[in-house]
Amino acid sequence: MKDQSASQLRWDKRINWWLLLIAPVVLAAATIAANLLGFGRDESGESAGWLEIFAPYLAATGLIIYAEWTLVTRKPLFLMLTFLAAAMLLREIDWTHEGIIIATHLGIYTAFVVVAVSMVIWREKIADALKDRWYVSLLIAAVWTFFLSLLVSRRVFKAGRLPVIPNEDEIHLFLEEAVETAGHVLWIAAAIIGSWRWGKRKKPVESAG
Repeated sequence: MKDQSASQLRWDKRINWWLLLIAPVVLAAATIAANLLGFGRDESGESAGWLEIFAPYLAATGLIIYAEWTLVTRKPLFLMLTFLAAAMLLREIDWTHEGIIIATHLGIYTAFVVVAVSMVIWREKIADALKDRWYVSLLIAAVWTFFLSLLVSRRVFKAGRLPVIPNEDEIHLFLEEAVETAGHVLWIAAAIIGSWRWGKRKKPVESAG
């Protein structure tokens, strides 16, 4: 009975919610580094966007891992996440055509909606893949981190709105890129840990055959 009741715990009781602290900690650290140490600024005093250079490579890494994982497992959840990873990569590429830039920025929101709706429709098919506590925890933390970076990009913390970040008008680009980079790292960590743990789970089955 204990094993059965433990397996039926509410999903939110199996999540490492402390991982959600990573995003605000990165935001706070970036704020301190920019304001006190001048980190992330160029000679003009504006926030430097050098972190943006790494974004496409991080997004491409996530896409490659999820695409490979989809081919290996044939699981609907990983197919959806591969689609989302592709949308992330398209958004991070430094396009020069304004129409493409607008389309890729709108595309990421569309991708999130499509994946969310698909997860509801295929909830029974993806239930098994969502049993891994660490994988789901990192995935939720990554999504939350991307959401926080979106809030920064939308200037939610600027003076007149929610003025909790000193000199936000000068450093918001750096803060956005710092938090977004953390989101990509969490996204990749989820893919790596998930694929590793899924591989371990499949080995006994393969050896038995």
